[in-house]
Amino acid sequence: VFFLMIRRPPRSTLDRSSAASDVYKRQVHGDFKIMEKKEHTLQTLRDRTKVKLLEDMISSSAKNPQPAASYYILVVDKESVKVLSSVCKMFDLITYKISTLENLELPRKRFPTGSALYLVSPTEESVNLIINDFKDPKAPQYKSVSLCFLGAIPDPLFEKIGTSATLVPHINAIKELYVNFFVKGPDVYYFDSDPDLNMFATAHPQTQLELISQKLLTVCTTLNEEPYIQYYGRSELCEKVAEMLRKNISDYSKKLGGKFVPNEPKGTVIILDRSVDIDAPIWHGYCYEPLVQNIVKMNQDGGIDLKDLSSTWGDFGKTEEPKKEDKKESKKLNFWGETDPLWKKYKYYDIGDLTKKLAEDFHAFARANSRMLENEEDKVDLDKLQEMIAAMPNYKEIIESYHCHNKVMVEIMAQCNLIPYVDIVNLEQQIVTGLTKEGKPMDDRDAALLIGELPSKYPTLREEDLLRIYLLYLANYDVPLRDLDTFTRSFSKPEYKKVIANIVWLGYGKAGSTTGKPTRRQPILPKEEFQQPVREIGGLQYFSLMTQPKIAKIAVRASKKNLPLDEYPFLGGAPEGYNKKTAPKQTVSSIKKVKGLEPIISEDKIVSDIAKEPRVIIFVIGGISHEEIAALFKMQSTGKIQAPLTVGGTCILTCKSFLSSVKSIGEGAIPPLSLIHI
Repeated sequence: VFFLMIRRPPRSTLDRSSAASDVYKRQVHGDFKIMEKKEHTLQTLRDRTKVKLLEDMISSSAKNPQPAASYYILVVDKESVKVLSSVCKMFDLITYKISTLENLELPRKRFPTGSALYLVSPTEESVNLIINDFKDPKAPQYKSVSLCFLGAIPDPLFEKIGTSATLVPHINAIKELYVNFFVKGPDVYYFDSDPDLNMFATAHPQTQLELISQKLLTVCTTLNEEPYIQYYGRSELCEKVAEMLRKNISDYSKKLGGKFVPNEPKGTVIILDRSVDIDAPIWHGYCYEPLVQNIVKMNQDGGIDLKDLSSTWGDFGKTEEPKKEDKKESKKLNFWGETDPLWKKYKYYDIGDLTKKLAEDFHAFARANSRMLENEEDKVDLDKLQEMIAAMPNYKEIIESYHCHNKVMVEIMAQCNLIPYVDIVNLEQQIVTGLTKEGKPMDDRDAALLIGELPSKYPTLREEDLLRIYLLYLANYDVPLRDLDTFTRSFSKPEYKKVIANIVWLGYGKAGSTTGKPTRRQPILPKEEFQQPVREIGGLQYFSLMTQPKIAKIAVRASKKNLPLDEYPFLGGAPEGYNKKTAPKQTVSSIKKVKGLEPIISEDKIVSDIAKEPRVIIFVIGGISHEEIAALFKMQSTGKIQAPLTVGGTCILTCKSFLSSVKSIGEGAIPPLSLIHI
């Protein structure tokens, strides 16, 4: 673990007039013993982030408190509390003598004899609020403080802290932690809650790209990687971020000197942007997590109101106004995420498999607990009762979780039954692959004919579903101008018309072809990559997609070191032996299989042989979708990706959030020809 610590000299020698230049000297420190002890267990990004926050930020101060302090207060801002909550629970903080969590942006009670840790983002707003806590020398907020920043502190802010005469006497240490990202799942990260695709329509804003590269640096250093850098060669955005990341890593390594000892063998970070593939965030699929995100109303914290599971598309394109909630009618929300006992287990299942699995698991759970009670009912004393309670941890929570998932599954099936869901998925997959359901090449005119008859053939088809089908068509075909006009006029919502007009910014959909027929622009899916959309197991039909998201295929080839270098070049040289043919590795055999189905990912462990391989880090400018994340980890679980895998992007996309961002691109500007695929 690495950080930068700034110590002040003894108070008797403090010269406040020269605090910035003489008092505060950046010193590099590195306590590697903790990481060395736990290296074999720290396989995931979440594990490493937790260690960096708790062992590095907290333990160095909490285990050596001032004589008068018996506990610590942790002060957070809106950015850092999200980082912290994504990897820690309150119990973890209590273990390190953190008794109180306070919001930097709100008025707080003074503790003039207490010690505090500030965990904040390196922004002017947060620094000003910290200084404001100590503006009155006679009434400081706390007696002593350690200032911990998520990322590198800009020099002007560093100078501002050092010249604050009222703050300086209270500072024990200042640390730059390099943990400026959010964690979602064991090996998934993101930077922002909402997508912003406007960078595709502007002259590549330098400040925004620098912030992205700085945050990506913190992901790499948390994983203890000084990785090879590979990027999508057709994207100026990817090339610029790759160049900035390379410089950031070099600067970081020089700053830490010999104390930065990265992993061997070195991993690879692959920088992509959303123009690589816009199909996956749009298409309908069968995976549980994307279905929940697209169909069920869920707030930003993962809260679901079981009494109101209405469609998420009702407010598309509108800014959601915060509602004043009547205390008498306050809603009870079920929160899904890493704390839910079943969500982690089921989120990557296909809906058909999960329907059966959910029922089987619940019956097994009920039988196991019923047998325990039956065996003990005649001889229960207090000691036995205690043992039984310990043997059934979180019983109530698990029952509630089964109830919640069952109700959500019923809602998903009801929504899917409103439209011919399987037919829609198959049509979309034919558009994306250029193949029929039987795996034969499809005539260019067939897609247009199938789309043209949708409104009459399926009168219950919703506008949002039709929009997604049209967009997939525009992404894969050069469409005649008359057809484009027909598509646009068929929508009643102006927001949907705006999405169709703006899709060109991502390099897809020429602004109307003057030819009389549609022409396929994207290559037809190779025969060896085709997957049958229907499979029959034990007399039951199971449905799947005909292809996988392109980003998942990129990760497979990257793990095998055979991505085409003309399309995905390295910055600063490729690993030795890259793109050379090697004997194929044997598929991992230790992963458990569900009878009759493909292996299901286990998030609790990574096969030891895979863990020794160079890590593959996927990063997508513009965001990565739930569908892509699920596909990536399914491929790892089935042995198609035989390497440690960490994936993320500037945000995590739902179909709705992606299309809302597309709607806002450009603000009416004319896209340059360089953005349009010819």
